Amino acid sequence: FPDSRHGFVIEVKYLRRGAKTTERVAALAEQAERQLRGYLADRRLEQTGPGVRFHGIALVFHGWELAHSAEVAPPQSRDNAES
Repeated sequence: FPDSRHGFVIEVKYLRRGAKTTERVAALAEQAERQLRGYLADRRLEQTGPGVRFHGIALVFHGWELAHSAEVAPPQSRDNAES
């Protein structure tokens, strides 16, 4: 989409070395994705970048290693997201 503008909202979670468990990574990933859904549904985001299509990216690091990454889709309609 050559004339589309894209913006990114990134949520980063960090798990210190030695503390990694599959359950802890999954919990942090869900927390990051939940936060991103809230950020992407917020009308203030649209006001900061009118006409921008925002994408959410969730990252969980274990020390310096990337343990989880996911794209979080924006809501279909911000009006529906506030209901």
